[in-house]
Amino acid sequence: MPNRKNTIKDFWALVRIGAPDECWPWTGGTDEDGYGRFQMNGRVMYAHRWAFEIDRDVRLTSSVLIMHRCDNPPCCNPRCLSDGTQVDNQLDKVRKQRHATRERHGRALMTWAKVRALRADRARGMSIKELSSKYEISNQQVSNIHLGRHWKEADL
Repeated sequence: MPNRKNTIKDFWALVRIGAPDECWPWTGGTDEDGYGRFQMNGRVMYAHRWAFEIDRDVRLTSSVLIMHRCDNPPCCNPRCLSDGTQVDNQLDKVRKQRHATRERHGRALMTWAKVRALRADRARGMSIKELSSKYEISNQQVSNIHLGRHWKEADL
């Protein structure tokens, strides 16, 4: 089994360490999303997870996610990393507006142009049922858009 100190030294040799508050990018191999990856003892590991484990002297379970405050996938600076759950990660994405929503969502049926046209049609007297048919969405969705529950202009 390899010496842990040598393994840690070899690991940090593949990280471009900068100032304490800068991102420290992984310079080794990455996956398709840009996260650093390497092999240790026959296992493929994420570089940012191992940086977190080394810095805090912990062993993470698979249910623990390591999140980047900097939103920079190759970053291994422990100051940029925090642990959390899947729920924490999703809330972080929403807070930072990195999630797919409205027009950015791959299965969105509406666009801002259609939403504005729907609202104008409703203001001219078209019924919910007519709008549902015209825009090919449910009556409930038409109602939610018309009443401002969904597709809020303030969210632009």
